[in-house]
Amino acid sequence: MAFGEGPLRAVLRAGVRKITRDPVFGFRGDFYHPMFLPVASSVRENTFWVAGFWSAFHLVALKLAPDPISPWLLYAAVYGEAGFPTELEYIHAIDPASATILEPWYSFQATDTLSDGMTGAVQQLLMIYLDIHEVGYIFIIHLR
Repeated sequence: MAFGEGPLRAVLRAGVRKITRDPVFGFRGDFYHPMFLPVASSVRENTFWVAGFWSAFHLVALKLAPDPISPWLLYAAVYGEAGFPTELEYIHAIDPASATILEPWYSFQATDTLSDGMTGAVQQLLMIYLDIHEVGYIFIIHLR
């Protein structure tokens, strides 16, 4: 199969570029990823369905991943939740930006305690990258 500028390739590549510019996708590190928050709606679900179908068709027809797609989406599609890597070094080898984000989670030990503030590394991880702004209240309630 050739990877020239044929009509099928042009259409599939243009579609991938269009999909990733939709506000349901964000750019983190070197990869696009879906923005799951705010709460899902039927429009968002339809957009995700179209993006998934288009990406799969792109992958099969061109034998290329729609770039720059997040490798974690491919892990989820192929291996499911149980197939995600669990070692920070392996995550770093695949996606250094994600490893940097997750580092506080991996450095938190079972004997460590969370402060009652919202400035701790784990609290910031949940608030900033998972967009859970109530995390400070949750930690304060559980600590009291």
